[in-house]
Amino acid sequence: MARFNKMQVLDAIVSTGMVPVYYNKDVEIAKQVVKACYEGAHLAQRLARRAGRFPACAAISVVCSMVFCNQSTCAVVCNQLLEDDYTKRGHGRGEMALDIENSGIVLSPLIPWNISVSIPLAMLGADMSAIPYEILLYAIPLCYWLTKRRVYPPKGDDCHDTIAEPLAHS
Repeated sequence: MARFNKMQVLDAIVSTGMVPVYYNKDVEIAKQVVKACYEGAHLAQRLARRAGRFPACAAISVVCSMVFCNQSTCAVVCNQLLEDDYTKRGHGRGEMALDIENSGIVLSPLIPWNISVSIPLAMLGADMSAIPYEILLYAIPLCYWLTKRRVYPPKGDDCHDTIAEPLAHS
């Protein structure tokens, strides 16, 4: 029998604003998991401030694609970790959506065990040796990163989204 009924769970979700997706009997382990999640989010925001929003989005996307083996999870995780940074320092959700598409969605098929490449290759009867020939998947993020400043100009002195800006200050 369940410890809590459905209404108790829904009330807890509404009152705290959090969905309980992790449970462990040991309270210390649960605290460590929450602390690790918090530190990961802090690290992602620090990376976005130092390297730029798009490189941070690309790095988070690649790690998520490697761990979770699909494209959709990297989009969700990037949205959760970087949304505040995009709304405060960037051009909002439109820029974030474009950054996720030009990083996580197109970089995922470059990871051999990712479902976004393993299934299509299996359907075509090809093996993993075809991955280096996915030139467009390398070119999209690179070209976008080099030209992003024209689409979304920086909004302040603390924005470093291109490789050209740090060179201008030296």
